[in-house]
Amino acid sequence: MGYDKRRPSEAFYSTSQWRRRLRPLQLTKQPLCSHCLDRGEIVLASEVHHKVAHNGDFWLQRDPDNLLSLCKPCHSRVTHGKGYSEDVGVDGFKTDPKHPTNKKAVA
Repeated sequence: MGYDKRRPSEAFYSTSQWRRRLRPLQLTKQPLCSHCLDRGEIVLASEVHHKVAHNGDFWLQRDPDNLLSLCKPCHSRVTHGKGYSEDVGVDGFKTDPKHPTNKKAVA
């Protein structure tokens, strides 16, 4: 996969717990891309995304409620494409201060 093993938060993705357990379980539980479903499209998911960035946190890495099934294009868009993250915090708001929904309105 292209994970930087020098960063502890990314080393988790090389573990057997992620590759053989959590990721396959999520894709079995939710086989369709969540973002595509929101748009009314039916697309098989191939990626598993953490809703809240775990930053190496043991519990957030492994919390099944923090996982979201996405197709490759949606996952790329969420993680790389727009210059901001689509991660959602526990309060339901986007966690990235650069996200357009977090920009202050100019009066």
